[in-house]
Amino acid sequence: MTMKQLIYRELYLSKKNIVMTLGIGAMIFLMGALVLLSCRFGNLARYNEPDVVKETLDTVSTYLPVMIYSILMVVGIDAIPNQIFTDHLCGWHKFIKSSGVKAKDYVGAKYAAILILFGASTLLMLIIYPVFFLLCGTAQINLSWMIIALDFVVFFTDFNLPLFLWAKKREKALLWSAVPILALTVLSPVILVLIGAGVLTEEQITELIVSLVGGGFMQELCISFVILAVLMYVSYKLSVHFVEVEG
Repeated sequence: MTMKQLIYRELYLSKKNIVMTLGIGAMIFLMGALVLLSCRFGNLARYNEPDVVKETLDTVSTYLPVMIYSILMVVGIDAIPNQIFTDHLCGWHKFIKSSGVKAKDYVGAKYAAILILFGASTLLMLIIYPVFFLLCGTAQINLSWMIIALDFVVFFTDFNLPLFLWAKKREKALLWSAVPILALTVLSPVILVLIGAGVLTEEQITELIVSLVGGGFMQELCISFVILAVLMYVSYKLSVHFVEVEG
């Protein structure tokens, strides 16, 4: 099989997830559009104070597109990596080895398919934002949240693909994939300790969140994205190694 055929296979097997995700995104978009139109021309505009209406317009038009963006990218970090388990259940990985397909092509197709889905989600996002702008006139592209969303999906891609190829079994992989979430959960009380020790105040934390929402820390977010993107090469090499050493 050629690389093109392998990539097509990954996308084809993810077709059901892609359609379902697009459907969920479309429903959220429709609900958001109805709220925005109601704020401008319907009951929300008629029975609420102007400040409340403006706040609703700003909130929906700013954050709902990012929510849709995040949902669309879930296919890349969920459907394609999970296809690894299906490959082992049906014996596809054995066929790959016997057919002469190189490990780097088998793994590379998965990374390529994920990047294609991320790219398609981003392009769709660039279409969604102008539509929200037309609906309310106040929508602004929130690059901070977009980069945060990208950071998360690239991180999980870097972590999950080699993990799944190493584990080969869903239960084992899911157990280890919970490690980053558990680590964040364990570290979360650190914030409370810092507040209790007087190192951080609740006001300072609020200011940090407001700054982030308003587009602050762009440089730091971009640096983190570059680091995670570079680590994707390490993730790819590890994934290839696990396929090559598989018995």
